[in-house]
Amino acid sequence: MAEVATRAAQVPNLLRSVTEPLAPGAEVELIRKRVPELREQIDLEVAAASTILHADPTLDMIQAQQQVWQHRLLQTNEWLSLLTHRASLLQAALTRLADLQQTWHETLEVSKAANAPGPVLAQIDAVLADIDAARTPIASERTAVLDLQSVVAEAVGRASTVLAQFTQAQRRAMGGMLERDSPPLWAGEGWARARADLPERIRRIAVVRWNDYVQYVRDPSRGMALHIAILAMLSAVFYAARRGRRRWRAVGDDELQTIAVFDRPYAAALIVVLLIVSSPMFGVPFGVRRLCVCSSRRSSKSKCSPGSSCWDAR
Repeated sequence: MAEVATRAAQVPNLLRSVTEPLAPGAEVELIRKRVPELREQIDLEVAAASTILHADPTLDMIQAQQQVWQHRLLQTNEWLSLLTHRASLLQAALTRLADLQQTWHETLEVSKAANAPGPVLAQIDAVLADIDAARTPIASERTAVLDLQSVVAEAVGRASTVLAQFTQAQRRAMGGMLERDSPPLWAGEGWARARADLPERIRRIAVVRWNDYVQYVRDPSRGMALHIAILAMLSAVFYAARRGRRRWRAVGDDELQTIAVFDRPYAAALIVVLLIVSSPMFGVPFGVRRLCVCSSRRSSKSKCSPGSSCWDAR
């Protein structure tokens, strides 16, 4: 009976050693918050992908969509790995607690058979209650993590399927580059079909572009917040440089007078950010990148048109 009391006194420390390493992590909580948004985004992206696949996409469009879905697949696989690891830890803890609980149930039965005193039986009951109290939240969290894991696994499957569809579309496009798939330009039937298909093609393009803009605004992984921060930082740097340039000009130091970018600090900062966003390296949706390419070209031309300070600086 003395051994039972000694072992019972060790149980609280044992329970802490099992439960303390399982404190909720920030990663799992972030996934839990973002899963509803992820499902909505994938629904939009799948709809856009279906529209693109049915519209005879160009190789540029296919490659842009491959980048989108590779990014989505990488993100969801990372989430799935985190959730799988968390579920494994929780299951291991539950297994340890179940073994401990079984041991104390057997101890209780043996103590009852030996007509142990009431205080000893009460101590064993208290130990079993502590084990059950430690087990309940872990079991609840494991259920929640498995539910999240199921949702994310579904997202991984959808991303893999769509990526495979674009890979097949790319192969078809590459294989059919030297094959005629439409009437020659001078054929009247081709022009008639083009006029008939034009409204539907415009609608599909508009849907795809709109989905790209929505993704860029709503999906944090697309980098909109980072791009705004870069714009603010560059604007401040260029504005400070312009003020310094004016002071240097006043004292006769004209080393920076030939750098016309400081005349328009905000426009210069905007052009730099547009060039960053238009790069295919940063995972920005295709429609947003195309818009930024056009905007940066127009902005640079307007800032360096004849009669502007760019030309004067030359």
